[in-house]
Amino acid sequence: MSKIKTNKEHLEILQRSVDELRKSIPNGDLQKIQIILEFISTKQGEIVTDIAEVKLAIEKIHRKLYNPEDGVVVRVNKNTEHRRNSEKQLEKGTFATVQTKIEKLWDWKNTVNRALWVVYAAVIGLLLKLVFFGGVNGSSIQ
Repeated sequence: MSKIKTNKEHLEILQRSVDELRKSIPNGDLQKIQIILEFISTKQGEIVTDIAEVKLAIEKIHRKLYNPEDGVVVRVNKNTEHRRNSEKQLEKGTFATVQTKIEKLWDWKNTVNRALWVVYAAVIGLLLKLVFFGGVNGSSIQ
């Protein structure tokens, strides 16, 4: 007899091979793995967009901190410099001399104020004398 196989035999061999493959491959696990991979892929896309947003936020913060004109670092440096200058002047006694100068200026202002009040009173008195008691010669205005 010859070893020629019929279609039916070929189908049976193919069926047995498919059955063996089905036994070796997990039934629903491939779909689960595919779903999990798709989920991971979408989450990875979301993570990429989140990272881009974080990078933008960090860039904005960096600009606010290190802006050469009005950044936080520049303002802190100016404040520190001003504080150090103030401490140096305090050590030298510059503030004490400025304070005494201001006190002298207030005293001078008060003295000038008093003198002006005296001058105003004299001018008003002179005007009243001229109006009510006559002019310079003593003659009254009629």
